[in-house]
Amino acid sequence: MILRIRLCIPTFNNPTTIADVALDALKQVSLPILIVDDGSAEPVRGLFSRHEHSGELLDALTEGRIEILRFDENRGKGLALQAALKDSVEKGFTHLLAIDGDGQHYARECQKLIDLAKDSPWDLIIGSRKFHSETVPEVSKFGRKFSNFWVGYQTGLTVSDSQSGFRLYPLFPLQNFKFFTKRYDFEIEVLIRAIWRGVTIREVEIDVFYPKPEERVNILTSSGTTFASRC
Repeated sequence: MILRIRLCIPTFNNPTTIADVALDALKQVSLPILIVDDGSAEPVRGLFSRHEHSGELLDALTEGRIEILRFDENRGKGLALQAALKDSVEKGFTHLLAIDGDGQHYARECQKLIDLAKDSPWDLIIGSRKFHSETVPEVSKFGRKFSNFWVGYQTGLTVSDSQSGFRLYPLFPLQNFKFFTKRYDFEIEVLIRAIWRGVTIREVEIDVFYPKPEERVNILTSSGTTFASRC
């Protein structure tokens, strides 16, 4: 199977990181990049224009190496990913590789998922985050354990990092799924539905960046619940 992989970076109000994440992706992977700007207060294109490497970023836009899909208002990460999945299917891609726009994920780790997909092109591959650092928030550790338990309860399958947003989605088996969730819970829903449909789940361990507590940025979701932007 010839893999046509597209890198997707959903982002919402990551003004201090998204340009650096895009620049890192340009340097580390030779994939077309789709940034889904989920109604950020300042559009990603404007952030690119003010970055110290603006020329490189704007050239990538002009050349089509980076595409930006912008929502006028915030719809939620789930809908951002669903839009990316749909657009990628329509443009003939076979896989969508998703990483976060907050700087937690290293683009260099993409190759681990890509290499695994070459041998297992029909599988959904998860980048399982290393949680050994002292800077990993306790809420993240608890959230992962709770999510893993819930996925196991629903599917009977053990997944070590069901909350990871670092994933390679096989588009063919997912393109006709109907989803009901719109925000971060989408990543759990798509995982459970994929397992129910017989899609094999594979995991590969990845390095991630967790800043010190005083360097983390908190955001307020539309539901009024506060989360760390790099949970």
